[in-house]
Amino acid sequence: MVGAGPGDPDLLTLRALHALADADVVFYDELVTTGVLDRARRDAEQVFVGKRRGEPGIGQDEINRRLVEAARAGRRVVRLKGGDPFVFGRGGEELEYLRRANVPVVVVPGITAALGCAAESGLPLTFRSEASRLTFITAHRAEEAASIDWTGLGDRQTTAPPWRCSRAGRGRIRRRPSAASTGSRGWPPKWATARLFSSSATWSRARRPGGPRRPPR
Repeated sequence: MVGAGPGDPDLLTLRALHALADADVVFYDELVTTGVLDRARRDAEQVFVGKRRGEPGIGQDEINRRLVEAARAGRRVVRLKGGDPFVFGRGGEELEYLRRANVPVVVVPGITAALGCAAESGLPLTFRSEASRLTFITAHRAEEAASIDWTGLGDRQTTAPPWRCSRAGRGRIRRRPSAASTGSRGWPPKWATARLFSSSATWSRARRPGGPRRPPR
């Protein structure tokens, strides 16, 4: 189970490269870029098992079945996931299933998207005396964004990068949480925010305001 990182193949770990070079078959997700797949062994079979917007996908149960089937056939299998397998990537679910099927698994961590975005944009996720906490949140659907408990995220010491949001979810998070959703303080209007799109991939865009990168004291 290999983390593909945020998209740039130069950000793959050495262990990930070794696994790809040794694989007989690679099962990969939608967020895995062509540049990363090109690092796999030339004759390795590449099987897309991701989910694309507007398409049903094959489902998690079928992915699990295919992984076990390939491993039991004696093939060297790489399950390639964008970012890090254990950060909003269902890596834990697949690991549990494979272990129940008595399939040996090695987990290779990857650079998760928030770290890649922070490095590329020059926006540190923590900052001494100004941001001592880091919280990862995700909202694929609008109702998930609306159900997020923003109470702890309204603290000026907390950096909270939203993860893999759908268009509907981005619309909810784009509006700064109010005092009603974050407790009595809310989010002051002068707090700095940034939006990044496919950062550290083959293309990226970033929007951020001028002025201080950290919330004012």
